[in-house]
Amino acid sequence: MSTERCRVRGWVGALGALAMAWGCSSGGGGGGTPATTTLSLNASLPAAAQAISVTGGNSMQTAQNYSVPGTLGPISVTGVTVDLAATLAAGAVTLKASRKAGGPAGSFGAAGDPVATMMVWVGEAGLGTFACGNGFAYGPFAITETGAGGVAVDPPTATAGRQTLSVINTGSATICVQIDADQDIDANIGKVAMDATTCDESASDMGGDWSGTYTCVNTGGCASESGDVFIVLLQQSGSHSATYSDDGGGEFSGTVCRNEFVFDGGYGTSVTESGTFTRTGPGTARKHSEWHEVGGTCGGVCDDTLTQIAAF
Repeated sequence: MSTERCRVRGWVGALGALAMAWGCSSGGGGGGTPATTTLSLNASLPAAAQAISVTGGNSMQTAQNYSVPGTLGPISVTGVTVDLAATLAAGAVTLKASRKAGGPAGSFGAAGDPVATMMVWVGEAGLGTFACGNGFAYGPFAITETGAGGVAVDPPTATAGRQTLSVINTGSATICVQIDADQDIDANIGKVAMDATTCDESASDMGGDWSGTYTCVNTGGCASESGDVFIVLLQQSGSHSATYSDDGGGEFSGTVCRNEFVFDGGYGTSVTESGTFTRTGPGTARKHSEWHEVGGTCGGVCDDTLTQIAAF
């Protein structure tokens, strides 16, 4: 695998910064693992999303649509980790004098005192506030005092899941932020600090119907199994974002880099599954995944051998 690190300061929010960073790439990856580039970004937020003001005991919620200009070309993001601690440290976060009930004006609490709890959801573009509570969830993040008016956040980072990356790679997304405040807060967060990994290679066209066999070695008291499988893999034209469903009712989404589709998803609310779907040759592929029963003990590792029976 060929990798490279670059530092980029972008515009048009996090997604725009990823697209602007596209020009900073590594060399070819040769055989094996697709080539990627790791980017350190300080992504500017639009003015409407920068200012936050909330009174202690109340909540605020904002949902913004982020789009990547088409002139910047396709996106192929295979990983994103947002550094929330660095983002808050670089921003202007003010704890108001009125925040402490019964406390003297201008006083601050002890380190560890709660300031707020934050949740973030990511959904398809155009969802508006429907993304709040219905998109892919991140959090809760506990914001606390460090003493003398400073703030800390736990956990300090957030890493995007594969389904979120699939949304990002469509070129736009709705991002909802909810803050439940314990204290009065004024904040201006101009930039979001993050590391992002992009694919440096074009996506293989794997769209079509696939069929084959699977073998699952299961644990947690569940018997291992094998049988036939039918998969419909849908890749968006000109994009590294892809989705697929199978004949068992599973729904999955993720990102294609060269000949590898990395995905997450599951079967309703009962089973989660994630893994890779890799084209191995003309009309052939293998799928390797791990599944877990939601709220149960069962799980397993599955390997599929597949043949393409129809191309889209």
